[in-house]
Amino acid sequence: TRRTPRMRPAVFERFAAVQRAAEGGDHAQALGMLESLSGDFDGGRTLNSYERANLYYFRGFIRDARGEREAAVLAYRQVLTQQGLPLTMEVNTRYALAQLHLALGQWTQAADILVTWFAISDDPSPEAHVLLARARHEQGRNRDALKELDAAIAEARQRHLAPQEDWYLLMRTAAYAAGDLKRTAFTLETLARDFPRKEYLLQLAAIEAELNQPARRVAAMEAAWLAGWLVDAQELLGMADLYLEVGL
Repeated sequence: TRRTPRMRPAVFERFAAVQRAAEGGDHAQALGMLESLSGDFDGGRTLNSYERANLYYFRGFIRDARGEREAAVLAYRQVLTQQGLPLTMEVNTRYALAQLHLALGQWTQAADILVTWFAISDDPSPEAHVLLARARHEQGRNRDALKELDAAIAEARQRHLAPQEDWYLLMRTAAYAAGDLKRTAFTLETLARDFPRKEYLLQLAAIEAELNQPARRVAAMEAAWLAGWLVDAQELLGMADLYLEVGL
């Protein structure tokens, strides 16, 4: 059990005004109000730890909204240094930090924060698994990325949600980078079925060629042809060559 100080009514009213300004899109005013609040309480020293946590959290939120990601990271990290931080605030702060580190291309920091976040979150979303998968892929840990993507898809289905196209695109990239051509082909089949595009069928045909599966290669190309996606002379001649290779 965490013992969290109570926020005083006068401080609560000041934060409520900051929130209204931020939600209204007036970020400059909201920041000014935060600085005024901090100054009125002796630079924040006379605020209790929960009040200071909110001061830093609002500062991080507003800096992020203004596109000032490095400043937002510094503010959110100050939130996590406060004693008696409510669990919900810690969960939200760590998730926001992970997203910022991903946006900044800081893959290891993002992954480390997400690992901690999963340990304290009681309801991890599919999107959280995808975030960690992206970080693991950028770290070159593609097998770990695939595990996280599998977890994301399983969680989405448990919630009766449809997995997103970009999840499978990341899975395709991670599987190919891991050298798992069968997993790559399976992922491209899923993409071609659930999100039909010419490029997915052509990529599937290329992977089936690498797997030395000529019949499956022809099937992928023929699906693109039947869909009306093979239109120029070179593509049609390529289709004819494939038919000849398998005796059709």
